[in-house]
Amino acid sequence: MQNNSTNPQIFYRARSAAQVLDISLSHFYRLVAEGKIQQGHAISVGVRVWRSEDITRSAEKMWEVT
Repeated sequence: MQNNSTNPQIFYRARSAAQVLDISLSHFYRLVAEGKIQQGHAISVGVRVWRSEDITRSAEKMWEVT
């Protein structure tokens, strides 16, 4: 079992995730709807969060040069 006390996970709400990606909130939701960003995790009714690793991974995929 992994001990997360030394490496806590960071979660973002939609607005904060959009700011990290330097995009608008509506663009963030569009990317989620298109499947380019994961749906996130529901923590209560109407509240979703995204892990920082997932946001970083999505950004790398979106902006990778092919």
